[in-house]
Amino acid sequence: MHWRRRTKSNPLLANTTPMENRDWVNSHARDYVLNYFYFLADRRKESHMKNIQQLTQHAAYVYNAMPHPSDISYAEAEYKRGVDSDWKDSCLRYPEVLEYFYGLVNITLPSENDKNVCELSLRSSSLSRRKRMPKIRQVENMEDGDHRRRRHSRTRERPNNEHRRHREREREREREPIGVMHPGNVEYGRGPIPPSPPRAYP
Repeated sequence: MHWRRRTKSNPLLANTTPMENRDWVNSHARDYVLNYFYFLADRRKESHMKNIQQLTQHAAYVYNAMPHPSDISYAEAEYKRGVDSDWKDSCLRYPEVLEYFYGLVNITLPSENDKNVCELSLRSSSLSRRKRMPKIRQVENMEDGDHRRRRHSRTRERPNNEHRRHREREREREREPIGVMHPGNVEYGRGPIPPSPPRAYP
């Protein structure tokens, strides 16, 4: 049994789309792989039938009986493993078959001076579409305004607990005695340590 390839190069493929070319190649490659597997499976089946016939003749000639069931089971298992191996071999040829059928597709490239290459036949709206960039001055003004608003809100919206602590520290400072501080020399008198600014301050 010999399987012949029934497909030939199609000269009309040059006028089709890439999607149609891919579908054409895939369909022919699948047909080839399936036909190749059927060819191997038919040959494997013929060999299996001959093996069963030999087992039957040998058991009838030697034992004058049917072959043992274990021998039949072993032959059936070998046949199934052989069919699986044939299918694996057929699938391994799929990349090679794809490359072969892709080689039958004729693709012609236009020249660089072709009108379709130099002048794109697209919609003018898609070519003239540009992104509008915001003005720098407006962005800077918005950033300055946001910064000022945040700074003003931080100075105005002081937490209550921080405000209370600040007032308590001011009262303690007023109660403590203040030493005389000479200008340029801090060792003669030491005043109270000023309170640290609240966390809400910048």
